[in-house]
Amino acid sequence: MAYFYCDFRDSQKQDAGGLLSSLIIQLAAKSNACSNILSDLYSNCDAGSRQPGDHVLLDCLEQILKIEGLPTIHIIIDGVDECPDGSGLVPPRERVLRLIEKLVEFDLPNVRICVTSRPEADIQARDFMELADQLGCS
Repeated sequence: MAYFYCDFRDSQKQDAGGLLSSLIIQLAAKSNACSNILSDLYSNCDAGSRQPGDHVLLDCLEQILKIEGLPTIHIIIDGVDECPDGSGLVPPRERVLRLIEKLVEFDLPNVRICVTSRPEADIQARDFMELADQLGCS
């Protein structure tokens, strides 16, 4: 299981990069195969001297989630409404919502995703259940 709480008091817990980093670290701590993928990422970023972009982190997470033989992985993302929704070209909340859509689109049979939020209009407008049904997710 990997858990992420979006916290309005902590800017690192309000965006997709923080979410991705947290999930990767939690999963890497539970499996040597996952840890090896994180180690490769560290090496590819010049031993940690460069920060990977969100797309690199997403690729890393996808590799981890696709490792064969892992037990069911539960990802819990709590408090998405805590992410800011009104600044920047793509607000942090929108980036988190897009990330959640990507995770659902991976359509992995061993991954279960639970997302919680207060009933904000922009979040309710996203129909994650419909997306999951279209992809055949259970």
